[in-house]
Amino acid sequence: MKLSAALLLTSLVSATAKPDLNNTTGNILGFNHEIRQFEYLTTTHVDPETGKRTSRFLVHIDENTTFNHISNPKNFNNLPTPIIAHFKGINDHESKALQNLKPFTCRVATLYTAPNPKPSLGPTKNHRQVTGLFTPTLEKNTRRGVLQFDNKEVLVSLRSKHWNIIHHQPLKPTDLAGKFWNIKLTGKQSGDEFFATHLELRSLPNPLLTDDPKLPRVLTIGDSISMNYHRAAKKALEGIANYHRNQGNAGPSSKGITNAELWLGNYKEKGLHWDVIQFNHGLHDLKQPVDPKTKKFGPHSVSIEDYKKNLEQLIELLRPTGAKLIFATTTPVPNDNTSSAARIKGTAIKYNQAALEVLKNHPDILITDLHATVTNSKTFDKFREGNDVHFYTPEEQKILGEAVADTIKNVLKK
Repeated sequence: MKLSAALLLTSLVSATAKPDLNNTTGNILGFNHEIRQFEYLTTTHVDPETGKRTSRFLVHIDENTTFNHISNPKNFNNLPTPIIAHFKGINDHESKALQNLKPFTCRVATLYTAPNPKPSLGPTKNHRQVTGLFTPTLEKNTRRGVLQFDNKEVLVSLRSKHWNIIHHQPLKPTDLAGKFWNIKLTGKQSGDEFFATHLELRSLPNPLLTDDPKLPRVLTIGDSISMNYHRAAKKALEGIANYHRNQGNAGPSSKGITNAELWLGNYKEKGLHWDVIQFNHGLHDLKQPVDPKTKKFGPHSVSIEDYKKNLEQLIELLRPTGAKLIFATTTPVPNDNTSSAARIKGTAIKYNQAALEVLKNHPDILITDLHATVTNSKTFDKFREGNDVHFYTPEEQKILGEAVADTIKNVLKK
């Protein structure tokens, strides 16, 4: 995929701002291994002198640049064996079993295909981590196998719950072309140009292949609540719209401003446009630190006045897409919470009122009132008894997802 002259010019001009791209994350928009460069879309850099916003940058590679693909397989099947594996998340009981070469369980398995340099094999002193040559058992969906180190063998299995498999695999530059990637970028600035020394890559779905081109495209921007209802909303819109949400957690409105261009992606390209965008920030804005001794709450993460300014700016950033906009009200804080995610009951109402004041200036923006959906439904009675703001049951998620889908359907009908 070749970069257009306009994009190259934009990227080269952007480079004059000289932001520090080292150890940043973002997406590759166009990779050209022949001319050894790619367009990089990341969180927005604002020039402190001019106020110019830049989210696209030109990155160079050379013959020494390394590429590491990271994936999270659901089991140990279809791996090149034996493979170097590092196991961690081993508790005291299981570490004693490992020490005696008896079968043990762990929480995380990190697998390396052709690592460079090769790690040393064997357990740590406390036997809470161990590295060795790993051969999975020959069974369907296996999450266990034999680990070898120091001429010893031991059977290892992943726990039945809360386990994770991480697979590292080297790639060649030619493997990247024509695909969608999220990357962590390592390198250095040299004058006005950035040179990559290493790319840590995670493959992204290719919407040009997975979307139905006959259907409109919908983007939801939101925090973990939108993660809760994502599947339900997507299911409710099957055959009606291609439903997507932003990468990760949208967090507070301040994060929305710096990440908007990244989440919108290459929306001017055919097939990557947005017809409808629903957005929401609030639960992270209204967080308040708590003094562990006095239990007194401090200031909000984002003040109500700044929240209003941020929403106004976010709307301005979403407008160029030409998409119909929907704002989803912030769901309730059921009761006071004094943990690290401290919030006070009733605060969501204040932030929703502030959001509605902003939306008065934008009468074309529709509203999905998720706060009212939760407040008025008996399904959320148990939710109201606790202090967790999330929705875990399928019934709760279904109601929220269908409420989101209903507003989107109304927009599409018009």
